[in-house]
Amino acid sequence: MDNDVPFISNTPADKHCLPAAYAMIRQYYEPDLEISWEDWEVQTGYVAGKGAWSMAGLMWFKENGYDVVHIGTFDYKSFVERGDQYLLEALGEEVGKWRLQHWDMKVERARARRFLESNVWVNREADLFDVRKFLDEGYLVKCLVNLRALNDEPGYLGHAVVVKGYTDTHVIMHDPGLPPRPNRHVDIQHFLKAWIDPEAQSEKMDAIRKLPTKEEIIAGDMIPLADTIADEPLIAA
Repeated sequence: MDNDVPFISNTPADKHCLPAAYAMIRQYYEPDLEISWEDWEVQTGYVAGKGAWSMAGLMWFKENGYDVVHIGTFDYKSFVERGDQYLLEALGEEVGKWRLQHWDMKVERARARRFLESNVWVNREADLFDVRKFLDEGYLVKCLVNLRALNDEPGYLGHAVVVKGYTDTHVIMHDPGLPPRPNRHVDIQHFLKAWIDPEAQSEKMDAIRKLPTKEEIIAGDMIPLADTIADEPLIAA
């Protein structure tokens, strides 16, 4: 299966892979959307010169009519309580220091408090079955990978990609780059190597899908995911 997802490239400064990934997902479900980079940076929590963590973007989706599931073993409660120390312990020296350099920790710890209240986090390791399952159920999937490992290079560079489909042997992704690589077919074992690098149990993913509105349900355009919809309960209390 392979979803027809519009492609959006990273910017020339090479700091917008995550906003670009989330923009692709939003554009897929809202094809008539027009939004500037500046506005989308605010909504996804981008900090100039630093980049963005996933929490702000996920909370935006959650608060704007989307179903969101974030699977990963990073303990956001411990991060709120212990900050940099927990980050280095959980991610290791190389990755931890990279993220300390590229994220505003004070801002991210404040976001983590809100993120814990959003109830989108599933505290376990993600796997390929999750990716396929959510794609089959109409979601798009964002994965954080080591771009260096994905490109057969040494070292670590955190990078967001949109997984839009799969075959028996490959994962199909939009890689915002740089360089931009739409419809990138990656052998499953190669993808798993980049996904788990640089340490075991580092796999994490976001599954995102637009919730049907009341009008869409009535028209039969979308199947409700649960007893609630974007605007109000389907069945009144």
